[in-house]
Amino acid sequence: MDTTIAEVKLPEPVFQSEGGNVSLYHFPEHQCYSLELKGMVPVPHYKEGFNQLLARSLEVGYNRVVYKLDGLTKSDPEARAWYVKKFLPAAMKEYKEQGLRSAVISPKSTFQQMALKFITGSMNAMGYKITMKYFDSLEEALDWI
Repeated sequence: MDTTIAEVKLPEPVFQSEGGNVSLYHFPEHQCYSLELKGMVPVPHYKEGFNQLLARSLEVGYNRVVYKLDGLTKSDPEARAWYVKKFLPAAMKEYKEQGLRSAVISPKSTFQQMALKFITGSMNAMGYKITMKYFDSLEEALDWI
């Protein structure tokens, strides 16, 4: 029995920030979007990407997302604070009953891994209904989602 996961080819992004450091991909066969952050992500691009993710997910009724963060090298503390203070409460207001399911492809940067743990800890402290699991590849994340 072959246990190799087939390599996933990224579709054309449905949204991409100027400079291409934030991209949103639609995977209808998995009923999810994938938000990719790479390089250094300026605050306006960070916010725009997450807002696009929420709007498009609500439009089609998805409560699942794959965060592709393996190429993320730097994000602004202001962006992370906005995510915890503004984005999460807005998303959870919409998905309170069904909750969210998130697959995360972890950043390679040790600092970004620590920042992600801080955000995850904040989500847990707020009592949000989020199922989250970490993966090394997009293929594994999509298989689980």
